[in-house]
This record gives sequence, C-alpha cells and structure tokens, in this order.
Amino acid sequence: MLLVMSKFDFGSYVKKYGSLVTFLVIEILLFTSLNLANYGIIYRYIGFFLAIALIPFPILANKQGDWLDFFGLFLPLFVFAVFMVMSPLYSLYLEDLLGNISILLGIVSFLFMGYALSKNKDFPIEKALMAIFGGLAALLGISFLITMYRYAPFYVINYIGKVIYYDGEVYYIAEEAKWLYAFSIKEVNLAHFGLYSVVVSSVIGGLLFVKPKQKRKLDLFWVGIAVLGLLTLALLPNITAAKWLLPPLAIMLIIRFYPRGKKAMQILNYVLLALAGVAAAGILFFVLRSFGGTSIQNFISANPLLDKLLNNGRIYPFASVFGNMFSYPFGGLYDIYSSPATIVESTSSFLFDTLYQGGIFAFIGLSIFLVVSTLSLVRYYKKSSDSALVKGLIISFLLSFFIYSMFNYQYVQMIHELDLRYKSPFASDLLLLISVFLIGYTFTTKSAGPKDPLLNKKVVEKDPVVDQDLLY
Repeated sequence: MLLVMSKFDFGSYVKKYGSLVTFLVIEILLFTSLNLANYGIIYRYIGFFLAIALIPFPILANKQGDWLDFFGLFLPLFVFAVFMVMSPLYSLYLEDLLGNISILLGIVSFLFMGYALSKNKDFPIEKALMAIFGGLAALLGISFLITMYRYAPFYVINYIGKVIYYDGEVYYIAEEAKWLYAFSIKEVNLAHFGLYSVVVSSVIGGLLFVKPKQKRKLDLFWVGIAVLGLLTLALLPNITAAKWLLPPLAIMLIIRFYPRGKKAMQILNYVLLALAGVAAAGILFFVLRSFGGTSIQNFISANPLLDKLLNNGRIYPFASVFGNMFSYPFGGLYDIYSSPATIVESTSSFLFDTLYQGGIFAFIGLSIFLVVSTLSLVRYYKKSSDSALVKGLIISFLLSFFIYSMFNYQYVQMIHELDLRYKSPFASDLLLLISVFLIGYTFTTKSAGPKDPLLNKKVVEKDPVVDQDLLY
C-alpha cells in the first residue's frame, strides 16, 4: 500500500501519523533497552512493522542517489544477519523458524528505523536517548540493588575464594551477580553485568560536552545515569569492567579537548598513521600466527615479545578460530582452544564469535558494516546539527559497547543455567538492536554538506566542541 502512494499522499501520511509512529519507536526502544519480560522476539517483529510505517520519511527526503548510499550500509549488515541465522548454531540448536526470522528482521529493521527518523526534522533524538539510557539504567539499577541486598557492597573482594553449592556444583560467589531476567532473578557472570555498567557509565562521554555553567533539568537526568553506572562498577567492585570503560572515555576526551589548530591536527594525523602502521604489522603477524606452519610458530615462540603478544589466553582463541575459517566457511561448532590444552565455547569477542558461529561471509559483512559505520559517524559528528550532548552520548555509547564486546563479550552469561536457551550469540543481543538503530540515525553521506538537505536541518558550520553556545 505504501509503495503505490504518491509523494503528496506520503506527505499527508507523515503529517497525520508521523508523531504516533515516532512515539511508538521511542516506546519500543525503551522496552528493548529494559528487556521487558524478555520479549525480544516480539520487539523485533514490532520493529519490522514500525520500519514499514517509517518508509515515507526517507522517500520524501531522499534524492536519487541517496538510497544507494544507504544500501552500502544496509547490505553488509543484511549479509551478516542472513548468514548468522543460517549458521549451525541457530538453525540446529538455539532458535526455531520464527525466532530466526525475527533476528534477521529485527537487525535490519532497527537500522532502517534509525535511518528513517534521521530524515524527520522533528524527531526528538534526546528523548529517544533518554528512553534508551533510562531503560538500561532501570534494568541495571534493579539488578544492582538485588545484588547488593544479596551479597552486600564490596563482596567481590570480601568473598574471594568462598563458594556456594548449586545442584551439586561448586560456584564462586565473587564471580557472579544477580540479574533481572524477565520476571525472575538469575545469576550472571561479572563480565555480563559489567557490560551494562560500562554502557550506562558511557553517559560520562556525553556530559564532557556540557558546559559546567549550564543548568538544565535534563542534564541532571544524565548525571544521575552516569552516577548509577559508576556505582555499579565501584561497589561490587568490578575492576575488569572498569578497565574497559577507560578506552572509550579516553577517545571522548580527545574528541572534546584536543586542539583544532593546524599544527595540532598534523601531529594527530602522524600519530594516527603510526598507530595504523602498528595495527597493520600486528594483523600481519596475527595472520601468520593463525595459518603459519611449524617454522612460523617456532619463530613466534622464540621471540619473547611476539610470544607474549600472540600466544596469550586472549589472542589464542582468536587465532584458533581464524585458522579454521576456510575449513568451516559457513560456521561450525568445532573446538576453540584458549591454550594448547584448554577448550572454550567462545572467543569472548563478538567479531571472532561471528566468524566461528556464522562463517566467513557473516564475518566480512559485519566487518564492512563497522568500517562504513565508523566513517559515517565521523561525518555525523562534523556535519549534523544535533547538540554536542547528543553527539557525545551516541558516540560514547557505541564506542563503549563495541570496544567492550570486542574483547569481553559473554556468549555464556548465566552462571547456574546450562540450557542452550540461556546462551546469547552477538546477533541475538538486544544491545545490538539499540546500536544499529543509533548507527542508522547517524548515517551521513560524503555528499552531506554544511546545510544538509538529507537531514532537513540547518547545520552549524563551526566546530560544535569549540562553539557550544550555538548548540543550546
């Protein structure tokens, strides 16, 4: 029906139903963030129907080549989702047909929802962010209070070495926390609890862009969210998770305070080139480590630096999966080694878990999507008319989620639950839906200029960090 409507009909539709659809999107973002009643499958299907309802927004705003630009973001994510739900993990073990379809539709629908609403000049992005962070904070806050009630503050230190027995198995108290799962309380590992602590604490990255003299009630809301996140890190304490908060906050500090002078920018470019060179060398050695024969392995083992970098417990499973990628091009549930004698279920990395579970094409699709998203996010920061606070909140959230998940993602989150339905591949994570929504919203093309007709907004030409008065 939408496809046969004229542009005049689309304009009338947007005028009549735009506010309602926008409200429903914000509501579904809230429910998804809160994981209300653990109805993820329902939220994904609702997202699909809302995405259809939002089609008129980009149709009215887009020019001839704009759909092709968006297709460059959409296609790799679609490839990732398709090959993940077709993988042995999903097709044989975790999901039924409706569940698989919901994961595929949910991922692409949330991306399109964000993209479509970026075309609506009246979309209240700050309210949407309040719904997202408010839902995450509520889920984390309830779980935190239950954890403190059950174990008391600083239990991770106080209960070191102490155990409980559950169904005849021994579990260490200092390695678990309570979590609100649907309408029941489950025990999760500290790494999963820490993920939510970190993404909620990422609000600090947005607050860096708010002037100290500024006194808005909404800013107090964000301060409260940030304090909650920090408390959940400090009162357990969750030192490992706190470490993963530092890299995104360091990046946000650089974005906020690094000088914009010509010489300073030249220095920054040299530093980035040097880091790129180091990263390229690291990737080369990693590939050799993964596919090299005995001579390569002996060479790496004989070099103390390379041995420490490439044969540690974190990199070993990455290399184990990477080295088997051509043997299992569509994914497979083979053994992952974290050491020569230790087998694990997961690499603890969303990227390498994707390669393991979904295969080469899912891995390539996700990698391309992340590269395109990063370039788009840089353009969004430079060209969008959104307030500096909004930009900071979005960028900080995405950095925190993906950096943490790159090295500490928990496929097995539950401590006492061994059933497969309690395991959570990255493609099933509700935080991924929130992330792709924000990536869709921030999608900005190369052609977007200082006054961007795609966004239907007058964009401030000066740097938003330096000239914040123009943004409030």
